[in-house]
Amino acid sequence: MNNPQPLIIVAGAGAGLGQSLLHRFEAGEYKAIGLVRTLPTQPTNLDLHQIDLTDSAAAIALITDLISTYGPPKVVIHNTAELIIQPFAETTLEDFERCWQSMVQAAIIVAQSVLQPMVRGGGGAFIVSGATASLRGGAKFSAFASAKFALRGLTQSLAREYQPAGISAWSHEIDLRPRTENF
Repeated sequence: MNNPQPLIIVAGAGAGLGQSLLHRFEAGEYKAIGLVRTLPTQPTNLDLHQIDLTDSAAAIALITDLISTYGPPKVVIHNTAELIIQPFAETTLEDFERCWQSMVQAAIIVAQSVLQPMVRGGGGAFIVSGATASLRGGAKFSAFASAKFALRGLTQSLAREYQPAGISAWSHEIDLRPRTENF
């Protein structure tokens, strides 16, 4: 482990926000690594690792290897999502489980893999992206909104536990939207 660049990990580094964050941190001279469910079909020039973040053994092994190679991350951004939009009567228990696993369970696995190494490494930032659905549920968003609400609660609990240990810059209500979004 002899890397002069601080490590950033983006879990959920798909096209859009995830990959934009990787490009931005790369430009800021971070070692930017993205974790993706599916590799893009077109080359991105990004350091992407295909992983199912709901597979705890595989995810922990990969993150442990990254930390061993590059040192504890200074920034971790959890940006995974599973968007299911359909009427509640048509939303199956499996749909709910898939949303919860993709967002909440993945966040737990990532947090358990990085927070202690980050504390031992002097601190950093653990950032979780949200959505309007984490503040208010909408029609046909029952699975997605329930997982985003749970993710918000998990993040608030982690903030209160890890802020004294140097995992800094917690905020729960920043509302940033792309100019192209109609909300």
